[in-house]
Amino acid sequence: MRAAFWASDAGLLVYFSNPLGTKRPVVWMSRDGKQVAEAAPEAVYTGLSLAPGAERMALVRAERAGPARRNLDICLREFARGVMPRLTFGPAEYRSPVWSPDGKYVAFVSDRGGSFFQIYRKESSGSGSEEVLTEGEYSKYLLDWSKDGKYLLYREETSTGRDLMALPLAGDRKPITVVKTGFLESTGAISPDGHWVAYASNDSGTYQLYVQAFPGDGNGPKGRWQISNGTGFAVKWRGDGKELYYETADGSGKVMAAAIQTGPEGIRTETPRVLFTADFFPQSLHQFDVTSDGQRFVMMLNARTEANVDRLTVVTNWQAALRK
Repeated sequence: MRAAFWASDAGLLVYFSNPLGTKRPVVWMSRDGKQVAEAAPEAVYTGLSLAPGAERMALVRAERAGPARRNLDICLREFARGVMPRLTFGPAEYRSPVWSPDGKYVAFVSDRGGSFFQIYRKESSGSGSEEVLTEGEYSKYLLDWSKDGKYLLYREETSTGRDLMALPLAGDRKPITVVKTGFLESTGAISPDGHWVAYASNDSGTYQLYVQAFPGDGNGPKGRWQISNGTGFAVKWRGDGKELYYETADGSGKVMAAAIQTGPEGIRTETPRVLFTADFFPQSLHQFDVTSDGQRFVMMLNARTEANVDRLTVVTNWQAALRK
């Protein structure tokens, strides 16, 4: 987090007028890209995740922790009641929320225990304490929770790149390597039937979207299948597993759809098509989500006006103002 102000003995004061960050709208969009409703009041958000059934949504929101710093906390938007209670509290950053299949828990990462982001989970009712699920020297960022409830999919920031890992939630909870290369595997999602994982990797020189067997224990089809025909980054599955949705990685804001068939022999997919274009932050986690039927998207858009953008203000001879 950058400092909110700087002052010099020469009488120069420089400060950000909006140190919390940029307020962003969160909206519902139809499959053809029309904005149909507000999903949450504008605030400084950095990520979102729809609950099963799409009756609630987890949002990562900046909270003021003092004049020169902020916290990132997770709050839960209840659409029917129009309320948004906080789920996490404390002087730390909480990021990348994902929901358990039954909606009872929200898992997330936090640096509350030290320098690295570790995985936690907490009951979505707000009761109980946060349970830490991982440890180690590398930061983790959550991507998905398998529909059978058995695995948390996450990326791990290592000294050689980014790897995709799966954390079993039963037994000894020893992490499983899903995709490990010397490149950046940055996003991913597990298929509804739990047999496949779609993910983005830049091992070809640009981010592309691929699908391979999950959890990668050798029992499924070998190899991987490329889905994107341009670039691909963040990805979601339709509830029946027959369509993939993803954003391009070229900064154009295109949301793509690709029909997909999975089977014992591997993957068959149709040519991806553009659903719509939206103004949202590229190549960042948890910027959009989609209902299980693939008909409604919730999008975290960029700021609507310049008034929300951080402004750098410069004041000369600021000590003189203190003597007035």
